[in-house]
This record gives sequence, structure tokens and C-alpha cells, in this order.
Amino acid sequence: GLADLAALPHCGGVVPASDRDRVASVIGFLRDEVDRRRTQPARHRPALAFVVDSWESLLSQLDDRDAMSTTEQLARLAADGPAAGLHLMLTGDRGLLAGRIGGLATQRLVLRLSDATDVLLIGLAPRDVPRQLPPGRGLRAEDGALVQIATPDVETTRDRKSGG
Repeated sequence: GLADLAALPHCGGVVPASDRDRVASVIGFLRDEVDRRRTQPARHRPALAFVVDSWESLLSQLDDRDAMSTTEQLARLAADGPAAGLHLMLTGDRGLLAGRIGGLATQRLVLRLSDATDVLLIGLAPRDVPRQLPPGRGLRAEDGALVQIATPDVETTRDRKSGG
């Protein structure tokens, strides 16, 4: 789903979870960049975004030791990154909500859940959640507000690129 982002001029790369060496390299680069930025003034510093599409998929590609190391490194980036202009965005299932990384998130959006009681993991009571969430709608964990998630219209985007 994120492969199309690779064509954007400001995208440093899209790395599949199965490419363990490149995943480790990107995380190492971000760790070094955050450390470097913390020693410099914040003026004119571009923002960085690191997106993990499916936390569970990433962890499933790693053995237990690498999964633990990756979790620790991302936890450090989640804690130290915002002050250095790094923003982490992760998608995942119940494992992300219940795990250490989910607990470090400053903002959480939850789409439809297969088990309605999973909203307890983000601090909401099941009674506060609408019985039906239409496609593209979710909840903001901090206050239970209903949010709309937009996706680009692939046909319109393709027509614009081709000049049609």
C-alpha cells in the first residue's frame, strides 16, 4: 500500500518488512539522525516521518531477538524523535495497542475493531463507541471523537498523472 510513495520526491524510500537489512539500516539512520539533531538548534530543520504499515507484519519477519531490538529502538525513537522533528506513524492490530509501542503513542486513531472490547486498550469504554462505524471512520483515543479517514481516489490520481 505504501509502494506508491516511493515516487514522491521527498520520500527517502519504501522498504518491505521482509528486507531485514534495510529495515535495520533505516532504523539505524533515524536513530543517528535524531541523536545528531538533538545537539543542533531546531531552526530550519525539516520534519521527518517514519511510517510502519502493519506493526505485526514487521515483527513477524524478525526472530525474537531482532523483534525485541527493533521494538526497543522504535520505543527510543518514539520518545526522543518528536523533539528532533521525527514523527512515527504505525498501523497495526491488537498487538500494537497492547504493546509497549502503543503505550508510547501520543495520538491514536482506532478504526473498526473485530472485538468491541478492544477499545479498552486505548482507554475508551465499549459503551462510548458507536455500534456501527462506517468504512473510513474511526475514533480518536484521547477523547473518543469520531474521525474520517480519507483515501485518494486512485482513478483521479492516475488521470492527473497522465494529463487526462
